[in-house]
Amino acid sequence: MSLRCFFYLLVSAFIAGACATPLTMNPEPQTTNPSPAMTSASVKPTSASQSMAMASNDPAPTAQLLVTPIATAPPITTLLFTGNIVPARCVQAAIDQHQNYDYPYEEVGAIIQAADFAIGTFNATMSEVAPRTGCKPTFVLVGDPKNADALARAGFDAMSVATNHIKDCGSASCGDQAFFETLTNFQRVGILTVGAGKNEAEALQPIALTSNGVRFGLVSLGQHEQGGVFAEADKPGIARLSDENILKAIQLARQVADVVIFMPHWGPEDRSTPTWIQRQLAQKNRCGWRRSGGWQSYARSARLSNA
Repeated sequence: MSLRCFFYLLVSAFIAGACATPLTMNPEPQTTNPSPAMTSASVKPTSASQSMAMASNDPAPTAQLLVTPIATAPPITTLLFTGNIVPARCVQAAIDQHQNYDYPYEEVGAIIQAADFAIGTFNATMSEVAPRTGCKPTFVLVGDPKNADALARAGFDAMSVATNHIKDCGSASCGDQAFFETLTNFQRVGILTVGAGKNEAEALQPIALTSNGVRFGLVSLGQHEQGGVFAEADKPGIARLSDENILKAIQLARQVADVVIFMPHWGPEDRSTPTWIQRQLAQKNRCGWRRSGGWQSYARSARLSNA
């Protein structure tokens, strides 16, 4: 080998060794220089006031109260209606036997008192003007005035008296007296009456009962003539059931009530289903009532014998 070739080989070996990465058995651990922001020299101490000032720049968390609306049920008003109440004949005889005027209502008193308003239909007289008949078939329906106190204790608030037996006292001469005594006895115990008065204008007047902000207006008219029972312009008695009087009574009730309740006393004795005449009258006047506006409810007065 010539000297020149040897020189070239030596230079090539030197260059190759200088460019190669040296391999060692114990390499030095590699460290990463921390960034200036992380060195102790770059962190400046702050006072407590400065820390609070810095913290105040951050927006404070806002507490949010989530209110879930609770649906409340609308108030409910309960009205209870009855058929005929006749504390006369056999009923009065049973009261006398038990010596207890509350006897007829003991089984149903809790139901009556649970209602917001209890409205009955009274088809007799409460008077001292005529003697009691005892338990026998008769249309002389005379009861003791103490029956009014028992009805009040039972829980009744109002009573329809547009009934055909409210003047039945055994003779034609005592009818008006028994009629007025009956109304007076109800007034004495705080039970409102509707459907009768000293003349026709008073008999057509409504009564109003208010509960939960709702005014209920009641009117009552009777269909059957018996013993001169119908009121006239200058005659006491009950309101006569006619198309004209129905609309007149409802219009009067609408002036003092939100809900109008019409209570007819109609139909034949001892029959529980409406007659064709009753259905026709109800349908015809129902259309008229709807045209007059407002809300109307209807309570049928069953004329079943219960005494």
